[in-house]
Amino acid sequence: TLVIISLISIFTKGFNFGIDYTGGTIVEVVFDQPVEVSQVRDVLKEYNLENAQIQLSGDTTGDTAGEDVMIR
Repeated sequence: TLVIISLISIFTKGFNFGIDYTGGTIVEVVFDQPVEVSQVRDVLKEYNLENAQIQLSGDTTGDTAGEDVMIR
């Protein structure tokens, strides 16, 4: 009975792979000076990548804050 219920659940709801299984490429860029997300987004728009997810990473409070950017 449990197997039948499990199969029905899989076929009606599908699998939830979560964030670990989302495809794509992550690029980490390190700048010499701090940058804003808006600056990175403006450059990516020139290459038709305006839908990219941009996130500041690395040190957020020290001397190198804002120099690491992750682009997905």
